[in-house]
Amino acid sequence: MARAARNPAAMRQAERLIAPVPRGLLSEGDAALWLGVSATTLRGLGIPRRSLGARRLYDVRDLEALRDALPYEGDSRSEEERACDAAFG
Repeated sequence: MARAARNPAAMRQAERLIAPVPRGLLSEGDAALWLGVSATTLRGLGIPRRSLGARRLYDVRDLEALRDALPYEGDSRSEEERACDAAFG
C-alpha cells in the first residue's frame, strides 16, 4: 500500500476495492472493477445498460444476477439443473 499512497490514481482504485458493496447504478469502470473483469470484457457480456443523459450505467442487480448465474469451476450441471437445485434443494 506504500506505493499506492504515492500514486493518487492507485489510491482511488484501492479505496474502491475496500469500499462497501455498491447499490444502484455503476459506471462502466466501476462495474468492471466490481465484477473483476476489464471494461472490454464487460461490454461483451451483453449486460443491459441504463441511460442517464450521455452516461451509460450498469445496475448492480444485473451484475449480481450475472455473477449468480456463473457456474462454479468443475460444476458440470446445466444452468437449468443449478436453478432447480437452488429452488428446491
